[in-house]
Amino acid sequence: MARILVGIATKSTVDAQAAVAAANLDHGEHDVDFTFAKGRGVYGAAQVRNDLAKQALAENYDYLFSIDSDTIVPEDALTLLLEGEPDICLGVYRYKSESGTAPFFKEDDSKLVFADIPAERFPIKAGGLGCSLISTAVLRKLPVPIFNFEERPTGCHTSEDIWFCRAARAAGYTLYVDGRVKCGHAGRVVFE
Repeated sequence: MARILVGIATKSTVDAQAAVAAANLDHGEHDVDFTFAKGRGVYGAAQVRNDLAKQALAENYDYLFSIDSDTIVPEDALTLLLEGEPDICLGVYRYKSESGTAPFFKEDDSKLVFADIPAERFPIKAGGLGCSLISTAVLRKLPVPIFNFEERPTGCHTSEDIWFCRAARAAGYTLYVDGRVKCGHAGRVVFE
């Protein structure tokens, strides 16, 4: 049985469908607690993720299961992601657009197409953390800040998601995505 902190991450509000989905998660036999963290401004996402990581570490949880405030997770998400006790395993969702692509990258930096993601677990180079299960053992080994933005010379930013994925890989961890955990991404419509 694992101790798991389910952290709802937001920069503004929590989508009602996302809140209901999180509340309906199947906990199995695990000891699960919920928390909410709100960030502010452009870099709020990194702030929120760092706050959730600090809480998970300070309170000696085994895992942080982070869900973005607009991510609608399936009821069995936690059960599926915990199979085999991975260090890092992500559920999948698509961008809030009609492109059909998802914020998950193969080794060649190509993006996954949401509709083509197989219903299995497989390694990736990097991905969005809107539905992410991370062992606190990983969080303890990564340099602080664990999540951060990087400003590039082009004026673009590297998100806190990619920052984390790079740091985890540099520390020797394999990132997995589980295509059985297909989440909705709430916007003006729910992108599925």
